[in-house]
Amino acid sequence: SPAAYRKFSKRQFSTDRLRNSSTVKSSPDNKDPEISRFLDEQGVVGDMDGYLNHLSLEYDSVWDTKPSWCQPWTITLTGVSVTAASWQFLHSAPLTIIVLFLVSAWWYIFLYSYPKAYTDMIAERRKKVSKGMEDTFGL
Repeated sequence: SPAAYRKFSKRQFSTDRLRNSSTVKSSPDNKDPEISRFLDEQGVVGDMDGYLNHLSLEYDSVWDTKPSWCQPWTITLTGVSVTAASWQFLHSAPLTIIVLFLVSAWWYIFLYSYPKAYTDMIAERRKKVSKGMEDTFGL
């Protein structure tokens, strides 16, 4: 309605001045002694460099980095569906075997090789970080 439009258009929106600094606060129930050594009595991080170096920026599992449609169960279900559909629609054993071979290669890469390589890479980076040879950003 026009009255509602006028009412909305007459509102004035105010913005606060943006601050030039940032603070990181911990939740009050954080009892982790490793984290608490970086916090002051108000829960504000005092040593930001030490705090960031303490954090693990990598995920333990490669699947934590993937969306829901790219999880092991969806990859498996898609491969089984494609193989079954090739037999259902083509009724050709040689073509279904080719599809099964391609799906198996896809499964090997994405369900075994890639997650294993990711886990090995994370373990290697964490070893380098703990020895001081690399920081948490890979530099």
